[in-house]
This record gives sequence, C-alpha cells and structure tokens, in this order.
Amino acid sequence: MSDEEALSQIKKGHDTMCVMLSSRHKNLETVRSVWIREDIKIDKLLQSKYERHQKCRACCKQLKNLSNVVKNKAAHVGRHGSAFKELQLLMAPLDDSL
Repeated sequence: MSDEEALSQIKKGHDTMCVMLSSRHKNLETVRSVWIREDIKIDKLLQSKYERHQKCRACCKQLKNLSNVVKNKAAHVGRHGSAFKELQLLMAPLDDSL
C-alpha cells in the first residue's frame, strides 16, 4: 500500500468519525436545550426511557409468543399458508433478538 493510499484510508476514517461526532453533538445540544427550556430532571428523563424500554420488551415477548402460532399456520397449504409464511419471514429477526 502506498503512502497516498494509506493517507486516503486514514482520511476516510477521520471524515466518518467527524460526521458521527457532529451528529452526536447536535443530538446532545437538542437534549441540553430541552433541559434548559423545560427544566427536565435527569431522573425523569431516565425513567421515561426505562418505561419505553420495558414496553418494547413486553411487545417483543408478545410477538415472540405469537411466532409459534404463525409458524404453525405457515405450514398450511394455500393462500393463507403463504401469507403466514411471509409473516414468519418478517418475524424471523425477533427469534434472533430474544
């Protein structure tokens, strides 16, 4: 690898990192402005995030429970079986995440 190629690779990584840091800075500025404007306390913000996380987990568990029903229905022949097979494919990432 030549010096120019190496320098190009380093610059590409640096540019990507700069974009990512700029995005994070913008997001932090948004949170900061909300804190200042609405006087939100950190514990309320964390509690809200925790509650959303718990709701998401509960929803995923319900979908996981339904996946067995979908799997059984996907085995049927015909139009409905095909629809359930498609739904089963869409739900496959849930199996990996839970």
